[in-house]
Amino acid sequence: MNDNEITLQQTALSLRASAESVTITTQLGYDEANLFRREIKSTINKVSEYWKPLKDAAYAQHKAIVAREADMLTPLKEADKAVESSMLTYYREQERIRQELERERQRQEAVARRREEDARRAAEEAARLAAEAAQAQEETGEIDEDTVGILQLAQAEVDAASAAVMDVEPVYIPAAPKAFGMSVKKVWRARVYDAKLVPISIAGIEIRPIDEKLLNRLAVSSQGKLECPGVEWYQEEQTAVRLS
Repeated sequence: MNDNEITLQQTALSLRASAESVTITTQLGYDEANLFRREIKSTINKVSEYWKPLKDAAYAQHKAIVAREADMLTPLKEADKAVESSMLTYYREQERIRQELERERQRQEAVARRREEDARRAAEEAARLAAEAAQAQEETGEIDEDTVGILQLAQAEVDAASAAVMDVEPVYIPAAPKAFGMSVKKVWRARVYDAKLVPISIAGIEIRPIDEKLLNRLAVSSQGKLECPGVEWYQEEQTAVRLS
């Protein structure tokens, strides 16, 4: 701390001490208080003038440091974005495949249900025919060839329906891509498709001039449920990497 700084510090403390004892009861006291305030304001200006060169130098140094930091961070951020883009491309493709397989699984399950129903009906029909054959045998003591043929045909239908159920191949659904320490989440975003239609405000919030950052925040807070002419809400994947 140099002499000038020490003097300013002492003056500041002295003025504060004096200010605490100021009591105004007359016009003269009012005028003296005003002069005292002018002295305080003058000292404030001196303090500001004293620190300004140091603050300017510190600010210039801060800007230089931030610029040097940006020189190092920019290529790293670009590299991270490029790798993230490749990972998301792979993730989205795997999700597309998974969704197709899921639709195929549902189709196969529907086929299996239909075939099981066909097998059930065939079995019921075979049971009915068997019961009729048994009744005929009780009445005549024998089963004619036509009845035997019908029973054989019914059993063949049961066997075919059962085999068709067994022929339904199970569909393997792979798990979503995962990477250690990385998570993928979907976030709501806003896209302006016709700026002329965008209103001045939405839900009581002014959005003109069109503020895309604000629109994105509205997309998140409303989960894409707000009505806004000229704007559509959509979801996109984002990744986060945890280092620990």
